[in-house]
Amino acid sequence: MPDGHPFHRWLADALRLPRVGQLHLQALDRAGTEAQIAFLLGTAPHQALVDDVFSHTLGNPYLNILVTEGLAPSARSLPADLPANLRVAVRRTWHSLSSLARDITTVVAVGGRPVRPELLQEVASDLGLGEVVPALQEAEESLILTLVDGERLWFQHPVQAQVLEQSLTSGRRRRWHAAYAQCAEASLTSGSPLTFDLAVTLTGHHDQAGHRRAAYEWALRSWAVNWERSQVSPR
Repeated sequence: MPDGHPFHRWLADALRLPRVGQLHLQALDRAGTEAQIAFLLGTAPHQALVDDVFSHTLGNPYLNILVTEGLAPSARSLPADLPANLRVAVRRTWHSLSSLARDITTVVAVGGRPVRPELLQEVASDLGLGEVVPALQEAEESLILTLVDGERLWFQHPVQAQVLEQSLTSGRRRRWHAAYAQCAEASLTSGSPLTFDLAVTLTGHHDQAGHRRAAYEWALRSWAVNWERSQVSPR
């Protein structure tokens, strides 16, 4: 719960009562996640499914329950469409944000990976969304976004990104991916080096934006960059 939420006042009062204490629970590691999935499915899960669940939930036991809801014991991956209960749970805190913060966090989700505030501001400006810094601070205080490597922002739980992107209309999703592609290509014209990761990212954004020819061309360029990189002999 964010600072100032009434729950904190209730908890402070409750902790003054006799025989009331706190037990701080950490997220499960991969082995713990596997054990929980085995209990939920009634059988040993496929290792690919364990990897998929853990990459989405980072060991949050509650999200593990929701994300595996309705899965067949033989499943090897999570379905593309996440369960309705999971979508509701993930968006609960998100709905408490301001309108701008909801838009900005969804833009982060569309990016598909941790993003620097500078790039996020360029994308948001291209979409006419305004200043991102206050919205990012709000999302961090609500424990939806967190800093990665001290400079990039991403979700506390990666499944949040998938839920938020799936909530967009197809037209809005294409427009936002197109904005990412445009800003990434603009960085190249301003002198940023073309890396394999950037070429792959541009391929994905153009593809999601419906730019089939551009996606194909960037896929070829990513292959070429990767080939050149593989020809460099290690020293």
